[in-house]
Order: sequence, then C-alpha cells, then structure tokens
Amino acid sequence: MNPRWFCHRKSVENTFLFVLCCNSYFILDDVMRIVMLFPALLLAACQTMAPTEAVGSQAWLEQVDRQLAVSDGQGHGPDYGSQEWCNVVHFRLYGKASVEPVPCDQAWMEKVDQEMKKR
Repeated sequence: MNPRWFCHRKSVENTFLFVLCCNSYFILDDVMRIVMLFPALLLAACQTMAPTEAVGSQAWLEQVDRQLAVSDGQGHGPDYGSQEWCNVVHFRLYGKASVEPVPCDQAWMEKVDQEMKKR
C-alpha cells in the first residue's frame, strides 16, 4: 500500500493512521538520507586523516612537487631535492625568489613542511 495514498485520506476514523503514516514517511525519508550520506562523510573524514610522509623522504618530496606544481608531472623539471628544485619550491611557496640560494637541508624542509600545512 502506498503511504502517500493514506496521507491524503482525511476521514475521522483514519486520523490516527494519517498522522502515524505521514510522520513515519517523512522520518523514514530523513533516515534514508542520513544512511545514504554516512559513507560519503566517513570517506571524507578518513581522507583528511591520511598519514603524513616523513619530511625529506622521497614520498614527501613528490608530495611537495605535486602540491606546488614544481615540475609538470611528465619528468620535466628539476630533480627532487636538488638546489634548483629547492629554489623553485621557495619561489612557489613564498612568491618571490630567495636572495641567496636556499639551504635545502633538513631544517629548511621542516620549514617548508610547516608552511605547507598552513595552506
């Protein structure tokens, strides 16, 4: 039996059924919406909790390269971790070239990591 059909019958003897039916129909509609959205919300929450790569590791260098678009993704651009690469990262991160070559050491990479987490 279609619940909407019941909702339109407004006879005195069906008043209780009318209220029960209409309210449960809308409640079930809301419950179904929540059930359908729960997996999407769970997936979104899990993606933000992805483990971060160790600063200076190959995976971290690749992540920085992708996020700041240092190279074009086809192997064109400076080698990860090279002086040229670090200068480009500095330029992309701060919007200006460094007066001196950036140190490109672990301490500099930690600063880059902290700056990228702010974005």
